[in-house]
Amino acid sequence: MLSDLLSVCLEIIPMVLGCAFLLRFWAQRCQASAPLNIARYIVRMTDWLVMPLYKTVFMKRGADWAALVGGILVAWVAAVLDTWLFGMITVRVVVFLTLMSLVRWVFYGFMAMLFIEAVLSWVNPYSPFAFFIRSMTEPLVRPVRKVVPTLGRFDFSPMIVFFLLHIGLRLVSQLLLVLI
Repeated sequence: MLSDLLSVCLEIIPMVLGCAFLLRFWAQRCQASAPLNIARYIVRMTDWLVMPLYKTVFMKRGADWAALVGGILVAWVAAVLDTWLFGMITVRVVVFLTLMSLVRWVFYGFMAMLFIEAVLSWVNPYSPFAFFIRSMTEPLVRPVRKVVPTLGRFDFSPMIVFFLLHIGLRLVSQLLLVLI
């Protein structure tokens, strides 16, 4: 019972923290302006590691590379703790768990943003949060929009990207299993 609770905590806490680092990186990369309260929350949640990393990792080409490195470090620490606590610490397992965590966070993060974008398009398409989410998902949806035309007012490209992300997650997971 206690080991199950510890396992859940070791999965949820790094996931939330790692997703915050990756969201900070992607928002900077897309030059998406988050609503002020969300931006403050993400910065406060990640500054403890990003600020020291700025001394060694520089921002280049419009990307906050320190935030990306912070997300990778969170995934790595979670993998080390997970393998150490359950007695299977090897380099291969740590590398595999780190890569799997990063892949899941990225794919599930984009899938969640696409879902939120769909809901906001029905509820309040002109809110500042809807604009922020739309600017974050646009680099993924734009290539599909070029191929798949809209039917009247209906744009099926976010749904297609959602399914492609789901398929991609499965493929990358299987590939990582084979490689490691």
